[in-house]
Amino acid sequence: MRPQSTGGASETAATHRALAAAHARLAARDDAIVRSQIAVAQIAAPTGEEHERGSWVTRRFLDSGLADIHTDAAGNVIGRRAGTTRLSPVVICAHLDTVFPRTTDLSIRRDGERLVGPGINDNGRGLAVMLALLAVAGVGSGYQVIAAAAFLQRLPDSGRGAAFGFAASGVLAVQGLGFLAGGAAAQAIGPQAVVAIAGAAGFGAAAILTVAWARVRTDRLPGQHGQPGQSGYQAEGSNGPAR
Repeated sequence: MRPQSTGGASETAATHRALAAAHARLAARDDAIVRSQIAVAQIAAPTGEEHERGSWVTRRFLDSGLADIHTDAAGNVIGRRAGTTRLSPVVICAHLDTVFPRTTDLSIRRDGERLVGPGINDNGRGLAVMLALLAVAGVGSGYQVIAAAAFLQRLPDSGRGAAFGFAASGVLAVQGLGFLAGGAAAQAIGPQAVVAIAGAAGFGAAAILTVAWARVRTDRLPGQHGQPGQSGYQAEGSNGPAR
């Protein structure tokens, strides 16, 4: 095995820092993820008969606002979320079918901290996590991944780790100062007024940044392609993914 270069290790660490907020959102959703895991594991889906489980996934895709949701000839349930930049598309997928027959008892029970039952892991967990990633990659938080990618790609390889660490520290410092200022303002003028002012300021800043980003999007980042990217979510039928 070849040792990882210092630059690669720094970039990996920077990526983990960039995704820290998304990791925290996933951890906060753990109870909901487990509920989805149990629910889908209790839907029979023997190989070649995944239509019931596929319908369940389709409803979840619809609830999540995906576009172009359809089931192809192989039984794959596919949905798309349009991208906002000309980055390569990302595909997140999990298989639908199970290896045991329809007559199998699909009851799930708890054994301490463990969940026990047919298909609770393979692939109840995979499908539940796919849906959780769809939730945390929503419109309200997707900008963080885009901004982090743009920032990293514009830096030289040797300086990415240090630069991203400096930027993350700056964000944390500004957030801390914001909490202090917000607390002082709440004591002076009341929390309702502070929330209203903060909301208006946040909306205004977001509008300004959106306009600025739209103006520079034509300056393509290294490695970008000609068309806006997409996030694709695919639950695979037993005949495999359509590639």
